[in-house]
Amino acid sequence: MLRADRLILAVAAGARILAGEGLHEAPEHVARPGFDPNACQWARGELAGLVWQGQV
Repeated sequence: MLRADRLILAVAAGARILAGEGLHEAPEHVARPGFDPNACQWARGELAGLVWQGQV
């Protein structure tokens, strides 16, 4: 597993806060397979309404 993958999983689990190098590393890693790192969309389906980092 790549460092960026571990970082993303730790942030998603609430074990880390995305800061420093991770603020650049995680979005760049996600963008490599074609995801837009600047995309802003509302959650749909199973994710809709879930609380994440204190926000719904």
